[in-house]
Amino acid sequence: MGRQLVYDSRQWFDIRRAVQSVESWAHLDLIDVNWRRLAAVRRAVALAAADSDASAWSPDAVRISHRWADRAMAWLLAGWVASSLEWPSGVMPRVEETTADESGLHVAIGSGATQIGVRSDGPLVVVQHGDRPPASIGVPHESDADAVAAELHSLSHDVQLHETLGALQRYFGGASARSPTATAAS
Repeated sequence: MGRQLVYDSRQWFDIRRAVQSVESWAHLDLIDVNWRRLAAVRRAVALAAADSDASAWSPDAVRISHRWADRAMAWLLAGWVASSLEWPSGVMPRVEETTADESGLHVAIGSGATQIGVRSDGPLVVVQHGDRPPASIGVPHESDADAVAAELHSLSHDVQLHETLGALQRYFGGASARSPTATAAS
């Protein structure tokens, strides 16, 4: 009887099983509060894509690293990149958990002097494109309750979230033996 399903993927421990379990709810307007948290990073990556060579966006040239607490966000970003670039089913960027004392989420696109780096530590997203000066995007602070209220206020179908989850479902659907923290480049 419901029209929306609101959840927070930040609480997901087993990414593969969680993504597969959401599949049965795909007929509803899915609202992931963690997807909302990822908005500034997605905006930064989209701007980087518009300002870079298409060859930098091959599946083996995009790498995402994350701390353990940001693993669901990293996989959402990987699914979004794969679905936005219309990569073949089951192909994802490399996703790796970092053991360094780094914070947040890091995306590297391409290599060498033209490499683009996007780094998020929560309140700030920094984009480094080659040797150009870094650009930053501020992330407004929003409590979980405010995020849920804002999403419930806007009764809309998030096509990008559904496409992202679809890409992740196709990837994990045939990868039951693959660990979601292992390298995901195919």
